[in-house]
Amino acid sequence: MLPICRHILSSGEQCRSLRLTGQEFCFHNRMYARHRATLHAQRDRALINTEGVTIGYGRPVGFQAARTPDLGMLEDRTSVQMAISTVVNALASDAMDVGRATALLYGLQLASNNCAPHKRDHSEARHPVNEVVTSEDGTMMAPADRVPPDLLQHEESLREWEEMGDDAEEDDEDDDEDKYDEDGFARDAA
Repeated sequence: MLPICRHILSSGEQCRSLRLTGQEFCFHNRMYARHRATLHAQRDRALINTEGVTIGYGRPVGFQAARTPDLGMLEDRTSVQMAISTVVNALASDAMDVGRATALLYGLQLASNNCAPHKRDHSEARHPVNEVVTSEDGTMMAPADRVPPDLLQHEESLREWEEMGDDAEEDDEDDDEDKYDEDGFARDAA
């Protein structure tokens, strides 16, 4: 079976990259998962000042920094649209100031311009994930044995390629036997 990354894109489809050996995700999505874990570990930290004066931008002692909204990975137009909704909802509920929202929305506009053109919405996904598994840390991902149907044809090609590689290694070993004597020394080319 092809070891396909188990990350589920915001469109509902599964990432199509190969997993890292012994991991659940490809390199890109593993790095993103590590980044998210770092973000979650840093949340809800109070700004501490032992001298009893305000810190930062006139913030009082013990001021809780505003939560950074989790915009997720901006990997396609659907995820950018979800991030825009998050910022607009935070702004509407007074959880974010206008200046910060403006900067984030500008960044999201840049991200949207960098995304491939939107050809379809998530309801028309070619091979959506129809089952989700939750890991111990709460990450939702595709089942370990799931391979997108259109990639199954490549699995047979990969097997053939691996078999050809094994045959080539055996041929190399046979050639090596002719090059060396029984003591492991190279035979004369003459």
